[in-house]
Amino acid sequence: MKKQGKIIRNIGIAMCLLALVIGALLLNLPKKVEQKVLFAADFNQGNNGFGNQAYTDGTSVFSWEPAEGIDNSGCLKIVSNQDNDARHTLNLEVLPETYYRISAWIRTEDVSQGDSVVGGNISVLSTFYKAGNICDTQDWTKVDLYGVTGEGQTSLTVCLRLGFYSAINTGTVWFDNVEVEQLAKKPTGVEIVPFKNGMTNSGSSLGGYAQESVYWDTMKIGGLIVTLAVAVFAVMYRYGKRADQLDITTSKPRTGLSLSTRIGLLVALGLVLRLILSVTAPQCSIDVGLFKYWGQRCVADGIPSFYTHAEQYNLDYPPLYIYFLWFNTLIAQLLGLIGTAGHTLLIKLPSMLADCVIAFLIYKKCDKRMNPKWTLFIVAAWMFNPMVLLDSAAWGQVESLQALPIVLMLYFILQKRLVPASVALAFAVILKPQGIFLVPILGFAWLRQLIFDKGKSPLRHLACMFGCLGAFLGTVVAVALPFGIFQKPNFFSWLIRLYIGTANGYKGATVNSYNFYYLLGENWTDDSAPWLFGLTFFQWGMIFIVLVCLLAGTLYLLGKMEDGSPLLIASMLVYAVTMFGPRMHERYFFPCIILLLIAAVCANNKLMLWLYGGISGVNFLSVLSVMMGLETGGSLQESGAPVSVYGWYYWAGEAAHRQWIAGFNLLFCMFLIIITICYVAGNKWLRSEQNRIWKLEDTYEEISLFQ
Repeated sequence: MKKQGKIIRNIGIAMCLLALVIGALLLNLPKKVEQKVLFAADFNQGNNGFGNQAYTDGTSVFSWEPAEGIDNSGCLKIVSNQDNDARHTLNLEVLPETYYRISAWIRTEDVSQGDSVVGGNISVLSTFYKAGNICDTQDWTKVDLYGVTGEGQTSLTVCLRLGFYSAINTGTVWFDNVEVEQLAKKPTGVEIVPFKNGMTNSGSSLGGYAQESVYWDTMKIGGLIVTLAVAVFAVMYRYGKRADQLDITTSKPRTGLSLSTRIGLLVALGLVLRLILSVTAPQCSIDVGLFKYWGQRCVADGIPSFYTHAEQYNLDYPPLYIYFLWFNTLIAQLLGLIGTAGHTLLIKLPSMLADCVIAFLIYKKCDKRMNPKWTLFIVAAWMFNPMVLLDSAAWGQVESLQALPIVLMLYFILQKRLVPASVALAFAVILKPQGIFLVPILGFAWLRQLIFDKGKSPLRHLACMFGCLGAFLGTVVAVALPFGIFQKPNFFSWLIRLYIGTANGYKGATVNSYNFYYLLGENWTDDSAPWLFGLTFFQWGMIFIVLVCLLAGTLYLLGKMEDGSPLLIASMLVYAVTMFGPRMHERYFFPCIILLLIAAVCANNKLMLWLYGGISGVNFLSVLSVMMGLETGGSLQESGAPVSVYGWYYWAGEAAHRQWIAGFNLLFCMFLIIITICYVAGNKWLRSEQNRIWKLEDTYEEISLFQ
């Protein structure tokens, strides 16, 4: 019986395997596709469901014209008096791995022509391919675009367009008799292009241009830097643990140098390294060149008139950073450094100095709290963090400059000084709009005082709230007023438009940020496109932000607010918003790492410290990839490479290494959320002795690293 049972079992297993094989074969059989017209519009009765989009809002006019089409019939029209990539758009449901033909008739008037512009055309959104490049003044011309959808693709967005990615244009264009046909088989004798999001290609079809090696070689070096940084981090961590193992409590180190002197030397060494890297490391010449240009124009135009030309200068930064550019440009002109490496150094100097000030704040937080070895280790973990060096010294971006007031805000919150915290937050917001991420933390701090601080009357709490609002708004107005005093129609409407315009400048589900949406293959996908349950990417992103804020608020109001819990919650909030919010850039996470490092010090928690190292490492690779992609893409574009090649770098097209980075980014975000919830909730294991970084006793004796 046992033998028969074994035979029956084996036969059953074989039948199951056979069924799986047959099922797999059936799934791979060619599917019969019906040939049919999926969509047709002559626009005689209206716009037939077309919406509109533009790279720059407000500079193009979209309309349905009842009598300007073929034979005086209806049509769609775009008028761009300023350079723009403007398009009428229509989202359609399609079948995966199926061939389609899109056709339209196009007429143009006064459309610019040249190598760097594209005229009237039809395309599929977020792909590099188009049909037609109708320029000058041309009568009705029919264009056809043939393509195939990708595996798993169920929708595409048809674009009737004037301009293209990095090929903006001016003029007037009309579109009529649009048709989308589903084809039963592969068409012959025509060029077939991919309709799957072309900005997420694998990179396998790139052109082999010499400039591409710049990106790949730099990424390989970046991987080595992260490996080396992790090794140094681990060795220095072990060094600190060895110091804790000694039972020595002498108050002065053998070297004779005080801790403050050694910290000063460490910070000075970090600054020298930054000054060298600022003119020798790989850079993003696009942004550095733009910052130099803004500074020179601000000096030439004068502060009150500068923002009058914001659109012309491609200016999307609030006023505070412009002060730094204005001042540094004056210094560069005075010293005759314009156009030299010294000018580049001056542009990056504010962020590099901010790194040093943050290091001093870290030292003050560590001083008398831990073994001096640990203090040196923690300060070095900031000053020589590859991510920090990359952002301030190489790219020349301003995240460190913004992180400084954010750190000050949290310092004041820990001291229950909410009015100075509001001033610090205002500086962060008027420097870059991403400072708004931290507004909920200030609100939670006030609510916690209102609920738990019974020593103050309700009137005093109300006075504190109005004091915070007054301090915040007063600081913003004081900083912005010299730039906006003559703006039309008035200062306040100008300031509101400035922030709204910045927020609307990049309407992607993700904008080169290797986050949750990048894993979905939606980099640069217009966030107005539908995703789940009829909601758009933007709507889902805002829902996620609200949920993250609710989680942060719940923890802040109900959790244990000691040992740096506010810093930890703020760090989690910033990281989660950048992972799940819409329109996120690759650097928006930056305040997370400094807040997490200080939280690890306040909590004396090694898991937070190691998570700081992991988040720093993976985002170093993320930011390096995007920075070098911009640099490489720009070089390829200048060399005449097609958009299908340079765009893969410029818009961070999908690739295995980028997907891995995004995956680890999301994984670390989940870890941070879990650790934050557990720690603030009072988890005993997370707060136990085994998870402390250093012993609570002070030990100051110098020891050998390998003793």
